[in-house]
Amino acid sequence: MEFPGIQYIKGILHFSDVPLNEVVNNYKTPLYVYSEDIILKRIESYKRGIQNYPVQLCYSVKANSNLSIIKIMLKEGLGADIVSGGELFRCIKANMPANKIVFSGVGKTEEEIEYALKEDIMLFSVESISELKKINEIAHSLQKIAPVSIRVNPDIDPKTHPYISTGLKENKFGISSNLFENVVKLALDLKNVELLGFGYHIGSQIVDISSKLEAAEKSKFFIETFKKYKTLKFLDIGGGLGIRYKNENPPEPEEFVRSIISILPWNELKDTTILLEPGRSIIGPAGIFLTKILYIKENYHKLFYIVDGAMNDLIRPSLYQAYHEILPLIESTDFNRNVDIVGPVCETGDFFARDRQLPQLKENDYFAILTTGAYGFVMSSQYNSRPRPAEVLIDRNKKIKLIRKRETYEDLIYKEILI
Repeated sequence: MEFPGIQYIKGILHFSDVPLNEVVNNYKTPLYVYSEDIILKRIESYKRGIQNYPVQLCYSVKANSNLSIIKIMLKEGLGADIVSGGELFRCIKANMPANKIVFSGVGKTEEEIEYALKEDIMLFSVESISELKKINEIAHSLQKIAPVSIRVNPDIDPKTHPYISTGLKENKFGISSNLFENVVKLALDLKNVELLGFGYHIGSQIVDISSKLEAAEKSKFFIETFKKYKTLKFLDIGGGLGIRYKNENPPEPEEFVRSIISILPWNELKDTTILLEPGRSIIGPAGIFLTKILYIKENYHKLFYIVDGAMNDLIRPSLYQAYHEILPLIESTDFNRNVDIVGPVCETGDFFARDRQLPQLKENDYFAILTTGAYGFVMSSQYNSRPRPAEVLIDRNKKIKLIRKRETYEDLIYKEILI
């Protein structure tokens, strides 16, 4: 099975042409490692699909919000799709122009809305009538005009994990299609918002893109409705392209974009910029997680590799029962041991793999857990008072750069007050 940048060379696992045994010797574990080369190749695939069409890529910051990762996206001409004031803060710190930032999310606070208005962001993606009125109210108090887009819920099944499905009518996201025209009228009546477009986002880790094509087809009705009242400046088609974790076979970004572009009614979009918001599909394959075997243990019929990484570092297997390919750093052909890979956290749910066929290894051997660039570190925590891991980047010159220091015990308590 092929994964970008992963290969054994002279028996040592390499990532982006860098031997991982040297990485763990220098930076210890648990550790996140990212490849700038792979990030750039994924972005380039999107750009080939876009060609000369008026499409603006806005990186979905929630996938991986490290400042150095955001900076790479900025250098490549991407904007940002954010879902919190904290992500806005990160983008500003990474010098992302505010006029390339879309603020999505169903629960924007008054403080977040005010912050975004003061920074003059490109667009608020509005998810409810109440939110629309709140943005208008806050914009009025600041004597500003808020740029807004309506997020519609098209009631389309993205055929993905239910936790990351966002376009069905039972999901919390977006405004019901039957309310769309009324919300357009309401937005046009409000004095302190400027309605600039609409959009949709139906889910994440979409491998069967027929649902995305269905959404693009369905958008034609909303385009026609919107243009009865206003020029459509922005059409936000979301993101959601999946990646390979096990045996999935998603299209390349280039093919994904071209398929959607072929459906959009371009004769109706002459004055429109299409916003496309990839996250996982860019950064997911560009990251791995390294961890070391602390102990090997047998309980009755079960064999456990107990490692120094845990669910607080990488929660996807516990939260989503997600599969990640796992490879030892030393090459082996005998994947004949049925093992559970578990961490030190005091939870039975603290595992990276169950009943996985792996080689016979020993204590102090290392694993690489693949495709962890997205929703890895960003979902980590300090549960069990475990300091979070470091992050490093293999840059395009094959130099390893520390982009987040490993937390210390002092970091665990620096905000606490002993009374």
